Amino acid sequence: MENSSRDVLVSIRCTVYNHAPYLRECLEGFVMQKTNFPFEAIVHDDASTDSSATIIREYAEKYPDIIIPVLEDENQFSKGAGRVTRIVDTYMRGKYIAFCEGDDYWTDPYKLQKQVDFLNAHPDYGMCHTDFYTTGRRRITPVRSEPNDNYWPSILIKGLRIGTVTAVVRTDVYMNIPRLNIGKGWPIGDLPIWYEIARVSKIKYLPEITATYRIVAESASHSKSLDKVLRYEEKKMEMKRFYAKIYNVNVNERFWEKQSYEIILRYAAREKKVSVAEKYLSEAKKKDILSSKMQLFYYAAKCSVINWTLRKALLL
Repeated sequence: MENSSRDVLVSIRCTVYNHAPYLRECLEGFVMQKTNFPFEAIVHDDASTDSSATIIREYAEKYPDIIIPVLEDENQFSKGAGRVTRIVDTYMRGKYIAFCEGDDYWTDPYKLQKQVDFLNAHPDYGMCHTDFYTTGRRRITPVRSEPNDNYWPSILIKGLRIGTVTAVVRTDVYMNIPRLNIGKGWPIGDLPIWYEIARVSKIKYLPEITATYRIVAESASHSKSLDKVLRYEEKKMEMKRFYAKIYNVNVNERFWEKQSYEIILRYAAREKKVSVAEKYLSEAKKKDILSSKMQLFYYAAKCSVINWTLRKALLL
């Protein structure tokens, strides 16, 4: 719907940095939305070095009532933690905020309408989210509804997954939550937001696929570098401990460590890092958190090295 009145109901947060290969697909997901209310997409480009800004200008000219460009001349992320968030926050004028980064995209033209209809009808809910795919066409199923749709503190304890690309939040709820993650150096910017929203309101899961989350090889959470994965998992544990302590939540850290070790061992298998796999398998045994997945990844790491050695020998 065209937004000639500018009295928008939904503001879409879209942060962009060097997303040119994916950006058109992202912006098409916005302009295809079919709604009975006005909405806008605040597309913030943080001084990309590729053609992202050019693409944003193109769409802003074609869809001036939907695409609102915010183009930086200097990179703001490098000037301090939380700076980009604070800049984009000043443009959020709608009653609701939707999220979609420049490398992700929406697939359902009625996504916004469905979620806004629910939130309009249920004022005690601060947020709703949906199911989604990854770019590999593998479906990621987020948390099913918690009892009475109260996610706190299970979202912290269980590590429940909410796809940021699917989230729609009440602006007043979003703007009033504490930003305790700013300046902490944690690579996960969305999880603390969901923690805080879950503390003050109910959250609804709608069992529909409305978007695709793109796994970029060198993103913080999906890097192919084992060293980066190790740092990421370390910071994630630090973040969870922080929130458990500050909000006095009783947790079983062994569950968190089990999840983390399974991820590390999977990447060790991919990179054929047998020594790393052996180290974490041994630690898992000592901590009594060993799982069949860890053993599988460990043997996969060993077998991949053996197979590679055999292939090399056969070629000689």
